[in-house]
Amino acid sequence: MSSIINDEKKEFVSEFVNSSRELLDDVEPQIMALEKSSTAYGEVDPEILNTIFRLFHTLKGTASFVDLQTITSVTHEAETLLDIFRKEKINLQTEHVDLLCRTNDFIRNILDTVEKQLDDKGFEDVASGIVVDLKNTIAAVSGETGSEKLSPGNFSGNSVPEIMPAAASSSDAQQDAAEPATEEAELEQELKLVITPEMQKRFTQESHELCEEAELMLLAFERVPDNLELAANAFRALHSIKGNAGFFGFAELEKVSHAAETILDSLRCGAKKPDKNIMSAILSAIDFIRNGAKKVADGLRIDAAETARLTDVLCSISGEPAGGGQNQNRTEGRDSSIAETAGEISKQSDAQVKPPDTQSADASQKAASSAATQQYIRIDTEKLDMLLDLVGEMVIAESMVANSPDLRGLQLEKFDKAIHHLNKITRDIQETALAMRMIPLSSTFHKMERLVRDLSNKFNKKIKLEIAGEETEVDKTIIEQISDPLVHIIRNSMDHGLESNEERIAAGKPPVGTVRLEAKHSAGEVWIIIEDDGRGLNREKIIKKAIENSLIRGDGSDMKDEEVWKLIFEPGFSTAEKVSNISGRGVGMDVVKRNIEKLRGRVDIRTQKNAGTMIILRIPLTLAIIDGMEIQVGRARYIIPISSIRQSFKTAPDKITHTPDGTEVVNVRGELLPVIRLHKMYNINSLYTRLEEGLLIIVENNEKKCCLFVDELIGQQQIVIKGLSNYLGHVRGVSGCAIMGDGEISLILDIGDLINSVEMIAV
Repeated sequence: MSSIINDEKKEFVSEFVNSSRELLDDVEPQIMALEKSSTAYGEVDPEILNTIFRLFHTLKGTASFVDLQTITSVTHEAETLLDIFRKEKINLQTEHVDLLCRTNDFIRNILDTVEKQLDDKGFEDVASGIVVDLKNTIAAVSGETGSEKLSPGNFSGNSVPEIMPAAASSSDAQQDAAEPATEEAELEQELKLVITPEMQKRFTQESHELCEEAELMLLAFERVPDNLELAANAFRALHSIKGNAGFFGFAELEKVSHAAETILDSLRCGAKKPDKNIMSAILSAIDFIRNGAKKVADGLRIDAAETARLTDVLCSISGEPAGGGQNQNRTEGRDSSIAETAGEISKQSDAQVKPPDTQSADASQKAASSAATQQYIRIDTEKLDMLLDLVGEMVIAESMVANSPDLRGLQLEKFDKAIHHLNKITRDIQETALAMRMIPLSSTFHKMERLVRDLSNKFNKKIKLEIAGEETEVDKTIIEQISDPLVHIIRNSMDHGLESNEERIAAGKPPVGTVRLEAKHSAGEVWIIIEDDGRGLNREKIIKKAIENSLIRGDGSDMKDEEVWKLIFEPGFSTAEKVSNISGRGVGMDVVKRNIEKLRGRVDIRTQKNAGTMIILRIPLTLAIIDGMEIQVGRARYIIPISSIRQSFKTAPDKITHTPDGTEVVNVRGELLPVIRLHKMYNINSLYTRLEEGLLIIVENNEKKCCLFVDELIGQQQIVIKGLSNYLGHVRGVSGCAIMGDGEISLILDIGDLINSVEMIAV
């Protein structure tokens, strides 16, 4: 039984960690936006402030639910500080933003440990420092200058803070007590302004899951009443529902869940023993909450009278005064009335959800409720990876069946129809599996706002970050791989690219520098563009440093600009005059190149002196399956990505010429394109040696073109990409391999690498 409990706790903590990471990702950009609005307009944006307050409130509630007291204490003080800003309309200062960011970072940094050890112990000292700073800031902004300034020694990280602003004076507390209804109504109105239908649907889904969890725990507890941990699990589920309902302002659900959790608190402590009437009443409360959540999703109101009636029953069991019901003191003969009331409520719960309308409205209502509760489901990414691998294997198996040598030459009409149908289904499954892994770049992009803010303060430069195309979706694996490259590129742009404010003014530029981060789809790729309006790359400085590092021969005067710009990606290359804790060791851009190459991507640089630099990360949409054209060269077969092919044709002898350096070029409608003979590059005996005999395929990468000389085209098909073994190292012009329908292995050509090596081909 203890292993089951541990598994359940691990599941709760894992859910907390995942949801907390999402909340922290949401909090940080909102803090940056709040600082910008405060600086620009001289006052805080109430909507943004309410959003941040709500996110920290949710973090505190979920941390308390899984008994993470260190995180609870920190988030409580952050929430208190934000509450003062909300109520007193105090303007934020830089130190306030720094403190909130520090709080955010602290929680994010300990989540991995929390996930492993299932608690947040061991971080009390760090938390105490943050809590003390928050308390001191709370006292300062609320005008309590006469209060004693706290030090970390005054704080106990194990203590749970009272849910009351630490800066509230006694007179404030009395005023709050005198007018609780007014303040609660104002807070509810504030929250309603920002609650979207999407959020209500999410609330319904989570409430449904928590009700299921509580119900299972209760039924198990009824069978094994000695296992108090089961009652504790049910208590935590209802406590979470209460917190969520209060957060969204659903007072009726909050009242019922509070009354039910009070009974469960007595059960988990052993103060009460479970009996049939008690369990029936709590299960009725769960039914009420479940159906009430459906009502909320459908925009219906929850019956206040029914809420009061059920709350009365629950409070009579717990001995608490009922919030709005009758007969708060029950007699000894209450058990039968409790059972009857609970049973009646349970029977009526389904009927309560139905609006008084026709049967057709009933049907649409059920459909809407079902859609609301079935919209979301969380899946482990490992399962998605496994699904994608299986889809890849299915694509290979489908290709093997369709291209089986045993079927060549046979006229099988029904079989061909079945294969075409199977191919369509396979493609649909593949697209669905890929779509499940696609997530927007918004969270990754908004993390850069914090980076820009911190570095602009460190460099003493005024810099703004512009974001565009954040809704662009890419594979989750790609998002994980591009975070570090983005950090390094933006750091370099801010450190080396953007001038100081004085230099910009002297150059006739706006004093505030701009870094623009943009994403867009282009020809089967995702382009992530990082652009600044700084000084641009210095060709002479780069060449000088390259000569010092023995990266080039000669004086570099014959090098093209594109070749010079690529030198900044060499390991250890840096033009910084001195090494700082931000840059200067020549590691950052090397990391960019290696990470993007792992994704089979490209890095392009466009720069103009005194006008700025643009770095483009060109990344494939997905890493698993592509559409490819199979070609034949001698007895070898290769795959060319369809997105790289522009045309295939046969040429004539009068269209072929040779350059002085011996390169073959073909005239295609007035455009001279170099020719790459694959049979010579890979030392293969080709069927044809004369260009006019074979086939030429025009391929393009990064606006550069060339012609590949091949024997024939075999056909187009979906290709599952497999990586090359590490012991092979880098193979020129090859990005991976694929298993074909007949079981043979074909190499996938890297068109960008081939085009770059045109001048190296010996003709």
